[in-house]
Amino acid sequence: MASAISLAQLNAQLAQGTVAPLYVVVGEEDLLRDMVLGALKTALLGEGESDFNCDLFYGDDVSGAEIVTCASEVAVFAARRVVVVKAADKLPARECDAILPYLKEPNDSTAVIFVASKLDGRLKFTQALTKAAVTVDCSPLKEAQWLPWLKQDAERVGIRLN
Repeated sequence: MASAISLAQLNAQLAQGTVAPLYVVVGEEDLLRDMVLGALKTALLGEGESDFNCDLFYGDDVSGAEIVTCASEVAVFAARRVVVVKAADKLPARECDAILPYLKEPNDSTAVIFVASKLDGRLKFTQALTKAAVTVDCSPLKEAQWLPWLKQDAERVGIRLN
C-alpha cells in the first residue's frame, strides 16, 4: 500500500504539474477533505471550468458501471475531466467489483476522486484502490500541526498571522 500524503504535499505536486488518474481522499476531517477536493478540482479543471467536465456521484446512490462509464468518457473542450465519488465507503461490494478493472487501466485524461471518511482496508476494492491511487490523508490534525496549518490557511486568504 502506498503511503498517504498531506494537503501540503498534494499542493506541491499539483504546483509541479504532477497529476494522477486516481485519488483517494480519506479521513474524518470534513474541512480538510473539502479543501483537498477544491485544490484538485482547481488544479485539474482550472477556475471557471469546474462544472462542465466534472461529475459528482454519491456511493450509496450510484452503480459501479456508471462511474466507469463516466470516467471513460473524453473531456470536452478541456484537457481533463474529473469524476468525484463522495461517500465512497458506502459503495456496495457488487458495485465496487465493477470498478476493479478500471483501477488497473484508468483513463489518463480523467481524474477519478474517491472521497470517504474511512475505508475498510480488508475489502478487495479498498486494497486495489489504495494501491493504484494517490491517497491524501485528511485525518484530524495533531496539536503540533494546528499553528502551521492555521498560518498557511490564513496566508491563502491574504491574512498574515504573527
